[in-house]
Amino acid sequence: MKKIPSLSDDRKLNVIFRIEPGCLGPEGGKLIDDFCRSAQTQIEHASDHFTSWNKLVICQLAPGNNKALPEVQYKINNKALSSEKAEKYLSAFGMQLNDFEHDLNEKVVDLIDTHLASLSRQ
Repeated sequence: MKKIPSLSDDRKLNVIFRIEPGCLGPEGGKLIDDFCRSAQTQIEHASDHFTSWNKLVICQLAPGNNKALPEVQYKINNKALSSEKAEKYLSAFGMQLNDFEHDLNEKVVDLIDTHLASLSRQ
C-alpha cells in the first residue's frame, strides 16, 4: 500500500452508504435515523484500522428508506462516479474498492451489534 497523502475533502472519495432500516430489527424504521447519526460519528473518529480509509474517503452513512436510491454512491467534489471510476481512483493510492467496501460493511455490522446491545440494556 502506498503512503496516503493528506487530501483536502474536495479531493477525497465521498461514499454515501445507505443502511436498510431492517438491519436494526423490526423496529428499525424508528431507530435508523438515530443509528446513522451515532454511527457516523463513530466512523469519523474510528481508532481501528478503518482510520487509514478516513485519509482518502469521506464516508456518509444514511438511512436506506428510499428504495429508488442506490445502496452505495461514489462522488468526488459532488461529481458522481461509477464504481469502476471509484476503483480506479483508489487504485492510484494502492487501495482497492472491494477492500474498502468489505471494511465498511464489517464496521457497520459491528456498530449495529453495539447499538442493538446498548438498546437491550436500557
